[in-house]
Amino acid sequence: MKWIINILLIYLVYKLVKSVMGSSSKEPKARVSKKDGSEELVKDPNCETYVPISSAIKGPDGKYFCSKECIEEYKSKGRKG
Repeated sequence: MKWIINILLIYLVYKLVKSVMGSSSKEPKARVSKKDGSEELVKDPNCETYVPISSAIKGPDGKYFCSKECIEEYKSKGRKG
């Protein structure tokens, strides 16, 4: 019975560490405050600028870009976009 509790504790610690590490590896995002609330910013994977999500262009694979030119440049570099 004691070994079952130990295995359960190890599993819980593993899940906790995985969730903490996983949240830091997601796509970088930032929030900017406005009078009417806040708007999420997304990072363009090509030029690495932050763009408000409301004005960003979503590429075919779900990544956000600042312009169509950045999408085309991203694709020309051999990346999927």
